[in-house]
Amino acid sequence: TARRVGRGDVIDRLVAQLTSPGRWTESVQFMAGRGVTRFVEVGPKDVLCGLIRRIDTAMTAHAVGKPEDLAALANG
Repeated sequence: TARRVGRGDVIDRLVAQLTSPGRWTESVQFMAGRGVTRFVEVGPKDVLCGLIRRIDTAMTAHAVGKPEDLAALANG
């Protein structure tokens, strides 16, 4: 839906996420419209960080794949 999900809709939305196309661009644009400017991607790669930067160059995206990445994020 590219919108916030209510507690009662979580399971239905998870099923839809697995069986329907994603709406990543719309989701990032929705969050940007709500004032979000900083994203943190948790995992071994930084694919989503790159996509966020392409969607909106004003966004800041950080990849956290190792404990030292998290420490660097916290310090800067």
